[in-house]
Amino acid sequence: IGGYEPKTLLSYNGVVYDKACVYCFIHNKRGGYRIINGDILKPTRRTFIPTDVDVLDRIVYEFDGIPAAKALADALNISVQELAKEIAFHPIGRVDDGVLNIVQINEITPELGVKVLAAVYGFVEMVLLENDDYEKRMAELWSRIKTEAPKAGFAMMVMCDTITKYLKYENWLEMMGKGFDEVLPKYVGYSGTGEQRGHFHMNQSIIVLIFED
Repeated sequence: IGGYEPKTLLSYNGVVYDKACVYCFIHNKRGGYRIINGDILKPTRRTFIPTDVDVLDRIVYEFDGIPAAKALADALNISVQELAKEIAFHPIGRVDDGVLNIVQINEITPELGVKVLAAVYGFVEMVLLENDDYEKRMAELWSRIKTEAPKAGFAMMVMCDTITKYLKYENWLEMMGKGFDEVLPKYVGYSGTGEQRGHFHMNQSIIVLIFED
C-alpha cells in the first residue's frame, strides 16, 4: 500500500488498484483492548480560522482572510521565505472528541497557501503547535499505557515518520524502545506518513492499539 494523498494505491498479486483498501480483523479471545494516542507537541496561544480551503486537495488558501503562509509566518514572527524551514516544527491541530488531531503542513503553494497532509475544514478553529519536551511527553505516554492497560499482552503501534526522524536526530530512538519495552510485553510497530483513528486522519502522532491478556 502506498502513494501520496489524496490518492493511495494498493497492489494485489501484481495488479494495482486505486479504489481499494485493506482491513485487518483481529479476534482477541482473552480480553479487551485500548487505543492510546500520543505526540510530542504542545499548543501555542495562536489560533486560526480557515476561511478558504480546498478539502479534497488539502490546501488551505487563507487563515482569517489572509494568505495562509503569511498568517503562519506572522504568527511565528518570521518571513514567508523563512517559513519553509519552520513548518515541520509548527503543525496545526484541532480537538475532536477530546483528542488533539494534528495536521502537518507540507509545503507552501505559489499563491501563498499551504498544502497539508490531513483534512482542514473551513471555519473550524485550528491552533498553532510547537515542539514540547519529548522525553517528558514520551514518559507521560508510557505512564498512560501502564495505568490504562495494566493487563497489556500485545500491542500494535503506528508512529509518524516525522517523530521517528526527529527522535533519531536527537539520538533517542534506543531510549524510546527501552521505554516501550518496560510497559508492553510484546509489540510491533512501524513509521508511516499518516495515522488513522476511527474517522480521524492525523499527522505527527503515535497511536498504540493494546490487546489485553
